[in-house]
Amino acid sequence: TTETGAFNRLLGVSIIDKLQERYSGDDERMRKELKEFLMKAGSLLPMDQAERQKKGPGAEYADDNHKVTLVIMMPDVEAESGFASKLREAMKAAVPDGAHVSFVDSGANRRHEITILRFVQLFPLRYVDVMKKLKEEYQNRMRDGDPKRRSLEVHTEGDGESYPPMFVPPVENLVSPSLLIGMTLGVIRPKTEAGVESKGLFGALVLVDADDVPQHEVGVGYDGALQACSNRNILGLLQKANALTLKTKAEDREMISGLPVKFKELARSLSKGDDDRLKKLMGFANVAANEVDSLLKM
Repeated sequence: TTETGAFNRLLGVSIIDKLQERYSGDDERMRKELKEFLMKAGSLLPMDQAERQKKGPGAEYADDNHKVTLVIMMPDVEAESGFASKLREAMKAAVPDGAHVSFVDSGANRRHEITILRFVQLFPLRYVDVMKKLKEEYQNRMRDGDPKRRSLEVHTEGDGESYPPMFVPPVENLVSPSLLIGMTLGVIRPKTEAGVESKGLFGALVLVDADDVPQHEVGVGYDGALQACSNRNILGLLQKANALTLKTKAEDREMISGLPVKFKELARSLSKGDDDRLKKLMGFANVAANEVDSLLKM
């Protein structure tokens, strides 16, 4: 070809030499354009930014766990001086924050090109944008036709319930059962000031240890405690205190057997006459009863 554009391939000509001609005496231009080129080395798998930004219980594999690596294949990688070395250092500086860069010598037969590969790894599948669509299709398929046949077709064995959830459940689903247990056992109780108790479980609440010593203030009422316990450290303290309290009361069979009823009574009280809220809280009360059984078996 007779074209001689700035970035047309010129076989047999070193790209390092051509870039040296282009950026000679203009380091600022080199840094700016290298950054643009490196940013264009994207991954082919679209990511859901909303999933990447989720925090809290169930999202322990946070965004900072995933790893981005740029592999740059170019000639003269081992050069310790000259323009090739300067270009390599400029590329390192232009790499996006948090990304690791690795250089590979492209060899004598590929001196006319630089190849940039971007690898993204160590991330939860929920980050992948298409997973929500696949979940939709899965749910649609499971709703149609004979449930047993659909389960066999999709799962081959079992019903899929033994697998952990792929997506982060709503915080309320994770926290509420532990919250109901804690409120019933007195692990979460009304805050007292100058010997005066706040407005029961609808007032200011505190999380206490096994000796009834306040550890954390957890807001006002169920909704305040729900928000406070969405912090996984506080939730961990609550779950630990629940387990210890149940262990100390394990011999009181009458009290233990009455907990499921108490969970439902508490759910009715917290619902404040709202039928939709009551239905949701009753579901959490059932989960709380199952959690108690599991904790007592440990």
